Amino acid sequence: MLRNILSIVIGTILGIIVIQIIQILGHLINPPPADLDITNVEAINAYIASAPAIVFVLVIVSYAIGSFVGAFTSIFVSKEKHMSHAINIGGILMGLGAINLFTIPHPIWMIIVSLLVFLPSAYLGARVGIKVKMKNIKKDS
Repeated sequence: MLRNILSIVIGTILGIIVIQIIQILGHLINPPPADLDITNVEAINAYIASAPAIVFVLVIVSYAIGSFVGAFTSIFVSKEKHMSHAINIGGILMGLGAINLFTIPHPIWMIIVSLLVFLPSAYLGARVGIKVKMKNIKKDS
């Protein structure tokens, strides 16, 4: 039971870390203006409205890869191969992503695509994790 809970906690934390790393790299590739005042809502809205599409695509990619990695990891932490843990991680990350998407204004297309990415990516990460785990079990036998 403890390993099952840990698999969700560790997978979620690792997913968040991966998302943050990719988004930091995205800011290095395409930095926001140096004079952007992040406490000024109007300035943030103006930046978002003028930001190139690659900024939004990188956020979506970070959500997909973070969900995949978190779910993949959870398969190896849990004692059994629990797809439900992986889907829970996708749901948790989707909830956190939704907070970001609705707190800071984003284009509607990005909100829709982002929210559609988390669960399938988590599912895929779990499927790959299960296949790898089963291969390792067969190899060790």
